[in-house]
Amino acid sequence: MAIILDHSPLTLPAGSREAQAALPGTDRIIILRFARRTTATPTLWAPGVTFALAVDISSDGGSTWWTSAGMTAEGGIVQAKNGGELAESRLTCGIPVSANRVRVALDITGGTLVTELTVETQG
Repeated sequence: MAIILDHSPLTLPAGSREAQAALPGTDRIIILRFARRTTATPTLWAPGVTFALAVDISSDGGSTWWTSAGMTAEGGIVQAKNGGELAESRLTCGIPVSANRVRVALDITGGTLVTELTVETQG
């Protein structure tokens, strides 16, 4: 397991953006964790701010892509099943052995996304 970003502050205005990178080492799982608004973190991820995230994979250096995983989420406090508050939203994405690049597309609506991002890989 490798932590690439650990609770890195992230403030992004509404809009679409994309980033891509070579896949690190031999790890085959990527986990993206977005810190949510809770009673303890009232300045994070406001209600009404939503995002759609797509993780695309390439096995030919980025000439062609296929979507491997995706998610949508809305800000605000979310109650967990145990009665507490959900501290993060998470996306886990399996990576085929043949893949050598990853691309992440993020579309934010409803305001500025204020969160902390953790990115890790696992074997």
